Amino acid sequence: MRRLTRLATLSFVVLAGVTILAFLVATVAYLNRVRVINRALAILVEPFQVSVGDIHFHPLGTVRVEDLVLVRRDKREMEITARIPLAELTYRPGELRRTKRFENLSLSEPEISLTFHGPSSGDELSEGKSSSPPFSLAQFLPLNGSLGIEKGSLSIEGENLPLVSGTWDFHLGRVQFDESGRLTEPFKAALRKLEVGPKGQMGSIDSLEVSGTLTTDLSQIDLETVRLQRPVFRLTPRDDRGDSPKKEMEKSPSGQAVSNGEKPSSFRLTLAGLELSDGRFELTGFDGTNGRARLPNLSFESTFSLPALRLEEGSWKSEGAIELPLFQVSAGSGKLPFFSAGSVLIGAESLQTLIRDQRIASVEIRDGDLLASDETLSRFLAESTRKTESPSPSGSPWILESLRFTRTGVAVRDLHLSGKETPALTASISGDLQDLRFGGEAGFDSEGTQQLRLEQTRLHAPGSRESPAPLLSIEFAEAEFAWRDFQSKNRIARLDARGPRIEFTDEALGDWLNPPSGPDTPRPVNRPVYRVTDLEVTGGKLSADSSFAGGRVPKLNGDFSLNSRPDDSGGSDAYRLRLAQVELRNHPRTLEFIGPPRPDSLSPAGKPSSNRPGPLAEGEVFRVGTIEADFTATGLQRNRRVEHLKIDEATLTVGEGLKSLVDGDAAPEKEADAPTSATPPSPAPAAPSPPDQASTKDGLPTWTLGTVEITRSRVHFESLIPQVEGLQFAIETRLEEVPLSLDGLLAQEKLQKIELAGIEIRDPYNSFITVAELPTIFVEFSLAGLARQQIEKIDLIGPSLHVGQGLFWWIDYQRKFRAQNEGASIGIESGVAVEQKPDWVIRTINATAGKIIISPTGVPVGVVPFPFNATTNMSEGNIELELNIPDEDHVYRFPDYKVELQGLAGDVKFNVPVKDVNNNLVQTFTLRKAKWKDYDAEDLYITVTFDADGIYGKFGGAAYQGYAEGQFNFYLNDPGKWDAWLAGTDLDTGPVTRIIAPDSFLMDGLVSLKILSEGRDKQVGETSGEFQTTTPGWFDITKLDAMLEKLPPEWNSLQTSLTELSLIALKRFDYDKGTGSLYLLNREGSLKMHFAGPYGTRALNLQVHDQRNTNDTTAARPETAAPPEPDAPLPEASARPVGPPRLAGARKSR
Repeated sequence: MRRLTRLATLSFVVLAGVTILAFLVATVAYLNRVRVINRALAILVEPFQVSVGDIHFHPLGTVRVEDLVLVRRDKREMEITARIPLAELTYRPGELRRTKRFENLSLSEPEISLTFHGPSSGDELSEGKSSSPPFSLAQFLPLNGSLGIEKGSLSIEGENLPLVSGTWDFHLGRVQFDESGRLTEPFKAALRKLEVGPKGQMGSIDSLEVSGTLTTDLSQIDLETVRLQRPVFRLTPRDDRGDSPKKEMEKSPSGQAVSNGEKPSSFRLTLAGLELSDGRFELTGFDGTNGRARLPNLSFESTFSLPALRLEEGSWKSEGAIELPLFQVSAGSGKLPFFSAGSVLIGAESLQTLIRDQRIASVEIRDGDLLASDETLSRFLAESTRKTESPSPSGSPWILESLRFTRTGVAVRDLHLSGKETPALTASISGDLQDLRFGGEAGFDSEGTQQLRLEQTRLHAPGSRESPAPLLSIEFAEAEFAWRDFQSKNRIARLDARGPRIEFTDEALGDWLNPPSGPDTPRPVNRPVYRVTDLEVTGGKLSADSSFAGGRVPKLNGDFSLNSRPDDSGGSDAYRLRLAQVELRNHPRTLEFIGPPRPDSLSPAGKPSSNRPGPLAEGEVFRVGTIEADFTATGLQRNRRVEHLKIDEATLTVGEGLKSLVDGDAAPEKEADAPTSATPPSPAPAAPSPPDQASTKDGLPTWTLGTVEITRSRVHFESLIPQVEGLQFAIETRLEEVPLSLDGLLAQEKLQKIELAGIEIRDPYNSFITVAELPTIFVEFSLAGLARQQIEKIDLIGPSLHVGQGLFWWIDYQRKFRAQNEGASIGIESGVAVEQKPDWVIRTINATAGKIIISPTGVPVGVVPFPFNATTNMSEGNIELELNIPDEDHVYRFPDYKVELQGLAGDVKFNVPVKDVNNNLVQTFTLRKAKWKDYDAEDLYITVTFDADGIYGKFGGAAYQGYAEGQFNFYLNDPGKWDAWLAGTDLDTGPVTRIIAPDSFLMDGLVSLKILSEGRDKQVGETSGEFQTTTPGWFDITKLDAMLEKLPPEWNSLQTSLTELSLIALKRFDYDKGTGSLYLLNREGSLKMHFAGPYGTRALNLQVHDQRNTNDTTAARPETAAPPEPDAPLPEASARPVGPPRLAGARKSR
């Protein structure tokens, strides 16, 4: 018992001692709990240096730690600093003893800072070794309950990473892992007010929310949809190192990104989705200076949602298509962007194809605008200071399967390239581009078919801002092509353009009107040839009115179209250009008025007259219905050749306008003192060399036309025969190997022969009077000759020339009209030299089977006209026309004048000088026989001269055994008036008196006489004459025979005998000498005769009375009007034509 008591007492003492000792130890440990815990944490958490401010263990089951600080000891790769003001840990003692795991952990306002550094060369990690055990989140978090973090702050920074800072919350309902090491409950995390860069200079995110699960070793992280609210990213170059260095990456055969040859990681990250709302991206500052990259300033906004994403084996994958919509896109380098768009939609089949295959499925641009100018492109036009890097091996290209853009505005203005201003361009462009490949060895490539559409295209030349109309405008254009065909074969599959318009004016040409002079850089002969398989250009308009090239480009208006056509070999390299309703005009000449302004009587009252140069001599040169040009792409672009040119329904006006184009100066400037002199026609230019030999000075072939076909066309002459205007003829011809230029076309010496029909020239004052009729005309000419105002030959078949007042009024009118055009009516002072226009040259003029019709007042006076043939020419504006009347047995009758001519032959000389007023027509005839009434003459000559004032004739010949001559004049300036004289020598009076008065007076013997007469139309006015006998003869007054027969029967025989003896003595008388005189006024007058003979003398006074008219009338001159004035006032002629002397002339010797 005692032993038992002793044992119990000893045990109690020991137990009490132990208890007291444990209490003492616990008391000491609690009082030094912070120090003990710090030492314990320093041993347990080896990589970190940990310190605790205070720790509380009450109430039971709760541990409160204040001012917990964790600092990573090894700072070579990463610095970690965590400051936790309050950490509360709960536990269950039994559970803690059994499982050694706490219940819940709550962190309030923790501050975590991570700073990353590059690994050192001697680091174990670089050798692929690690002394640390495998990481386990279950060991790091010995919890069975929840984990919560509230109002925490996070700061991450690295050597090549920007500073990222913000607040964050984290909540995990139960820290429990299943058998596979995965959390059994998802966690939730939210980051707010994230800032990238100091004070958010590089971006910010309002909030980022994420939830998910992970494995204890963090090898697998599965997240629900990640949501980002109002993120802003700003990318700028770093000032200390310029651009961030590019990480060298290699491609494994599987397409995974591998760094430094390491094996793909087993880490896997999945996202159920990614939602970004109200995001904004900005890229600025990459201006190419200080070694920086040269990139545009880029900004855009975006809101998008991505499908499930997965990072596995080092590569990203998605379970659906990727769509990234970008809004308010802007790219530029100055104040104005060079590109902006309302939206850009980017799509990819999956994330793996985007990252691994570098393939973008589609990009769609809406409401885009592109502005190219010196300001918007200043960053890319400036010289770069970046050092040129050695070329790196080319990787795989980025592939864009589809690029679409609709109604994107394009504007190019104030842009200079290589020191020269580019044209201004505006357009609305849409496109559908397929399979675009960027990068790789080719740089750019494509296997797809591309489509581009342009609308409202406007092109302005440099310096043409004042022009209201663009140089080129196209309402709509669409092109379809394959890039590889275009790159290798220079071929476009299809090009369709509608409504193109070309305005070729001085204002529209701008600086291109006078290009700077300088040496021309020769272009390669074998330059690329661009082709269009299916080409269609419709509704084109062409308008040219410019002084470009010194006025050699004429005024031009017309419609055009351009289409592809199969060529002879069935290929698609042939095209046809069609122009319709083409009008070509020469440029006007100008006259500088020197001195004070002339009063403008035609201007409205109060409107000041202008003293500026005025346009003169502008006219239509060429009008054509259609022009078709067939050519090939190779022939046009490389050989400068058009295969076939067809001109249909054209009218070419040959005159000063055409010649001004050929001369190449629409407004020539001459020195004031430069004399004007007539120059002979220029010689014909040499025939063009064959196309395979012709070339320009830069080694390129000359432009040539293989075949020129002209159909249903006409040539209109402004003034062919001197001042004969309005002549035109049809022309159809075919030319070979013609130089393609106006000079080349008009330098063709190949003779063409055309036929004209039905040309009629009429009196300019009276359109009812015919001047000439040309029923058939054959003209031989060359285009070169027309340009030089030269015609090779004109054949007139059956021409009719109406000689009369109409002909000479027409000639006078044309002379006055020419005087007007040469300055007579536009105020040129006297003494000022007037530029003389060049004159037409006709090398040969033939007239066959012609007719001369005498029409003094416009009405023919002969039944049978005079035939003629002629051969002449025209040079220096003069025609010396010699008409030959063949010796044929024709009887030419003039019934109104009772004249007949037989055996007529002779010449007609027609003089039409342009610069002289002596326009006249001279005829010289010979006649076998002439008859007037019953009066005959044989072997006569007649010379007739016609001019604008009258017809003047002289004649002479054998008549009645003697010789007679005379002269007659018909005055056209006093219509109907005429005068004449007749002189005869040794004329037999017998036949004459038997014609004149067979029932009144007969005479036999030779006489010499002279008669002068005048009248109007068919009425004889005043007539006077005298005669004298040259041989003895007799006369018999036969009128007395009727008196003898009618003596009164009531007379006695004495009265009757005495009367008969007296009348018989008076009736017949033989004379040796005799004289007489005659005077008639109209048909009344007196005849006085005195004869002397062997039986005495006789003096007879005979009175002539007109029993048809009881009124005493005379041939008084009626009042007549002057020739009618033309529509426009013309200056009067300064001199009257010169004719033969009237009523005077030397007698022709017999």
